[in-house]
Amino acid sequence: MAACDKFRSIDPNIETLFAQFTAQGLRTESEALKRYMAKLFFLAREHAATQEGCGYAMTFAARLAPYPSHASIITFNYDLLYDWGLSAVGMMLRTPMLSYGLGGRATQSHEADQLFMTATNCIVPPYSGSIPLLKLHGSLNWMSCEACGQITIYPSECIEWDDIRIDGYELACAGCRSARLSPLLLPPSEDKEMKPLAFVWQHAEQLLDAADLVVFIGYSLPEYDVHALDLFRRTCSGFHARRKQLILVDPGPAAQALAQLKRINRDVVHVRSTAREFITQSGGT
Repeated sequence: MAACDKFRSIDPNIETLFAQFTAQGLRTESEALKRYMAKLFFLAREHAATQEGCGYAMTFAARLAPYPSHASIITFNYDLLYDWGLSAVGMMLRTPMLSYGLGGRATQSHEADQLFMTATNCIVPPYSGSIPLLKLHGSLNWMSCEACGQITIYPSECIEWDDIRIDGYELACAGCRSARLSPLLLPPSEDKEMKPLAFVWQHAEQLLDAADLVVFIGYSLPEYDVHALDLFRRTCSGFHARRKQLILVDPGPAAQALAQLKRINRDVVHVRSTAREFITQSGGT
């Protein structure tokens, strides 16, 4: 109760909570909040995982399939919708599409692969296909080892294992086999720890640097995510050596996001459409 009273006056949002935990050195509380957050996202996915949503993800992946060296996805979402879409379409085309861009910093799980293959909507390895899916805030199927720093990739949400034990199996690092694992989720706050995913952010910067067209879908460019804003300022500026066009897809006025983008690059087109409409009707490519 005392811990709750301590933060009673704080504006109740995830970003502020993580910032306060970090500032006061409350690592245990921060890790607990990440686990609860992962569980919440998993339950939300279970509630919203409809045939329509899966079909949308597969349509998006199919639109990108003809452009293996020209298309990529950079996302701040933790869920596995696009992961599954790329994996499923890749299986249909008999060529891996999903690439997490983690290089040698990650290893796919061993025992858990076999167990998760019985689940629906699993993300089938390998994870080094033709379309980069760079998840800058982490993913529900990534676990970080506190002992060796290795990232272990699972083909489904790791949070399922909080409630499910198959033959007594527990999650372990695919590298050193330590059980000291934590969800690899970066909170959308100003003082997030970037080191675990620094390689992914560097890869994203390289792709954005080389891009001619950058499409923002469902992202509000919040002021508190200074790392993301700095990334876009460096790579999408109107003064960048490579001229590029920015497209903002949002069915509403999107005043904040539009203003942020225009401060970065005045060559912005606002498409008043939902993400689903943009991808399924115009192709999104």
